[in-house]
Amino acid sequence: MLKYKGKLKILLMIIISISIIVIQKNIYSVSSSLQAVSSVETGKTFTVTIKANAASWNVQLSYNGPVKLVSSTTSFANATDSAKNENVTIGTVTFEATGEGTASFTLNRTISR
Repeated sequence: MLKYKGKLKILLMIIISISIIVIQKNIYSVSSSLQAVSSVETGKTFTVTIKANAASWNVQLSYNGPVKLVSSTTSFANATDSAKNENVTIGTVTFEATGEGTASFTLNRTISR
């Protein structure tokens, strides 16, 4: 049994390596981003653009600070026609600056390949 112990370790390492390679073939990367201006005058409007590299998405844009929602929605759900990852603009949301201070925006998302 002892003389097979080294061969068994090598065989297990080969099996594990092959398994990792097979699993990695099914891992896909998705990403998302927010784009907006860095400053705006009170009373002026600005747009936040949501972009992603994905096949489907369900996103909600949350915001906090001295801004007022001008657009009708902050939620977007859809999928690409090809059902494959593509660089897409998911949506745009327009806000009005209502005062001085810092506004923060958070993208809550489920994005998949």
